[in-house]
Amino acid sequence: MRIRRKTNRRMVDGLNAIRFYGSGAHHRRGILRGRECKEKRGGWGGEVYVPYRLNQIFIMGVFLGLFLLSTLTCALAKISLDMRVTPSVVDPTKTKNVTVSCVAVQYDYEKKENISSLRIFKNYETGWRLVAQITDLEPNDVYVTDESITSQTGNIIRQRNIVGRLAISWYPASSDTLGQYKCLSSSYTTTQNQIYTKMTTISLGSQLDALAVLRLMKNDRDEVTEKLAEITEKAERYQEDLQKSVDEDLASLKGELINLESELNETLINQDNQFGQLKEEIVRILEKSNQENVAKLEELDKRMQKSLDRGFLLLWPRGTYALPKPTTGCPSSAGVAWEKGWRKQHTESVDRNKDQVSEGNHLAAPVRLIDPNQNNYVYQRFCVKTDSVSPGPTWPTGTYCISKRGQCPAFFKEGSIKWDEHTSGGLSASHGVLPDGQYSMSNTTIVYCCRDDGPADEPIYLPRAQPFYLYRHGGQCQQVDGMSVSEETIRFDTQKINNGDAATGKHPDVLLNNVVIYLCYYEQE
Repeated sequence: MRIRRKTNRRMVDGLNAIRFYGSGAHHRRGILRGRECKEKRGGWGGEVYVPYRLNQIFIMGVFLGLFLLSTLTCALAKISLDMRVTPSVVDPTKTKNVTVSCVAVQYDYEKKENISSLRIFKNYETGWRLVAQITDLEPNDVYVTDESITSQTGNIIRQRNIVGRLAISWYPASSDTLGQYKCLSSSYTTTQNQIYTKMTTISLGSQLDALAVLRLMKNDRDEVTEKLAEITEKAERYQEDLQKSVDEDLASLKGELINLESELNETLINQDNQFGQLKEEIVRILEKSNQENVAKLEELDKRMQKSLDRGFLLLWPRGTYALPKPTTGCPSSAGVAWEKGWRKQHTESVDRNKDQVSEGNHLAAPVRLIDPNQNNYVYQRFCVKTDSVSPGPTWPTGTYCISKRGQCPAFFKEGSIKWDEHTSGGLSASHGVLPDGQYSMSNTTIVYCCRDDGPADEPIYLPRAQPFYLYRHGGQCQQVDGMSVSEETIRFDTQKINNGDAATGKHPDVLLNNVVIYLCYYEQE
């Protein structure tokens, strides 16, 4: 057989069309031209052209490779990640509302993949550093670390396709704005058998010419000069206002001091009169020797001791400590600083959950929570006294517990309770100011201060203006003068396998292995 080196024009057109296989129209055009070539030559028989056969084999190999690549891509692709700068061209100091945005879409719902976090990093001289992030634990709260960012938005929405959005903006662009940014998406399957990450990078300001950079440097210098002048002016004005305010405050304090001194003298005189009357009565009783008078003397002694235990104006005891937060909120004592905080503890979320709170409880809500992923949580909310120098009496003798913050008050002994929390599906979290302890994503340990140096059924004196909680200790709630008390409980469905719940030292009344803690709620009679 003689090999012809002549190239058929129709076959060349067919190959040129096949090169555009990415477009459906060009793809079809290439196949049609190939067919024309086949038909004009009388099918696959007859004369044989070696270039045509070789190209036919090559084309079949290309299609097979594209098919395998498409199949592999569809099997692995789970998250579509889009990062862009708006506007696309940034003119330093002039362009307003420069935005770097990142959008992650889980477009294959059958993969059952969840977006857990979306983060934006910036490349500094020392390396990549986080500037903004949003997570599925708080899907509407954006956390930023760069002070130059003027606004931020974002959320993670679980719909037909799970969408994550995160955007940071500057108004206007400055030298701090320019640089290289990257977006990192983290996701996981609902069974948590696989964790995926996806990343894309973009540059902001790479298109600037030398003139734009010089203008940006001049603008930064002008801004620094302007801010320095503004700060100097504010400092001078503040110094004048401060001096004026100090003079006014001194005059006001002097007047208040005079009034307080007068009130204190009057109070001391009244107390001296009361103690004088008690002393006179004691002297009269001592003159009698019968049993009735001895009993009365003991009663008077108790009354004197109680009057001392009450303290001045029934203030909260001095020192730092924490109490459970009721629905009415934290105490509002004059001159006392109370901070707030909460601990969210992840409980059983696979088997039937046994979390429970006393019916009709008075704890600040919510106490129990189920998130969209069917994870169960129990909240402990706290009122924390952080002012160690505020005036007040010492804690009275009795049988009760409080949460430790700093040091346990005198005559209290320390102990702790540990919760071994559920670790599948969700994580525990904290917010605000909390009692002393250890708070991880899978365990909680809280430290307590307890005392048992007085009978629980003998009333003690504490402020009665607002309801409050104490922890039960010794099997009975401590009585408080002028307050009614009710017992409440919280049950936590903790880890079922190899449970590590524990209690050490002096601690509130508690049951372990599915922790049950006992509280005492007080309100004015």
